[in-house]
Amino acid sequence: MVSLYLIARLFPNMVRKQKKVSRDSSPVGLVKAHLDSLEQELLVQSPKALTARHMGNRGKAREDFINRFLEKHIGQDLAIANGEIFDAETKVGSEANEIDIIIYDRRYPKLSVSDRVSAIMVDAVHATIEVKSKLTKRKLLGALDVISALSELKCIASAPKPWPFYYVVAYSCDTTIDTVFDWVCKSNIGNLAGICICILGKGLIASNWPAVQIQTVQQQRQSKINNGEWLIHEGKSGNLYTLFYFLNVQRISELAQYFPDRLLPDFRYRKPLRTHKS
Repeated sequence: MVSLYLIARLFPNMVRKQKKVSRDSSPVGLVKAHLDSLEQELLVQSPKALTARHMGNRGKAREDFINRFLEKHIGQDLAIANGEIFDAETKVGSEANEIDIIIYDRRYPKLSVSDRVSAIMVDAVHATIEVKSKLTKRKLLGALDVISALSELKCIASAPKPWPFYYVVAYSCDTTIDTVFDWVCKSNIGNLAGICICILGKGLIASNWPAVQIQTVQQQRQSKINNGEWLIHEGKSGNLYTLFYFLNVQRISELAQYFPDRLLPDFRYRKPLRTHKS
């Protein structure tokens, strides 16, 4: 009997090598690969906004890119709005900040001001997102001031909930992630938990996330996070993936199996040089 080895040597095209199944073909790998691809896709879409000559319209276009990503990927129990957030003590005529993107629980009522503007109860808010075309010190400090004001709103829920969370998503930034963190240290945000600053294709900074268990971090490192240290990641990929992790795992802990430790970025830790807000 002619051996398979001899056949393979004489007629290599007759014996096909069996393809190896990549680990990335698993559901876990699909999540990471999909979101890394979308991060690059958002960056590719960004220049399309230059068709608009007015800077405000360019910003709105890039905001719409993020909106479309969220609409296709968040759960059906959540909805997206643009507008304002209020609590039970808010009065007519009081000042409010416009929020680029509000992710809220659709089971709650909302006040529809116009086709594009809504007022959302703070108890319904899951997260807010401020979108920036190019992140600068002035824009970041402005966004953090908005976040600081939002954190003062009072929920009426009897049991404290782990949200809302606050995100700043930027398409570009001319400086380093460490410099961006230095800007954060000069803000009035203090040790407010649940803040994530994501610069697509560049890196990510996240504040104290008390409800998150990031398994890539050893237990002693986790205690540093709880003591006020910030997570810092610098890299071209993994930023949208981590933001999506925070957005979902905070709310549905069972999803953590789809975001395993080995796929989360390698974080560094820095403690703010000073705290402006107690």
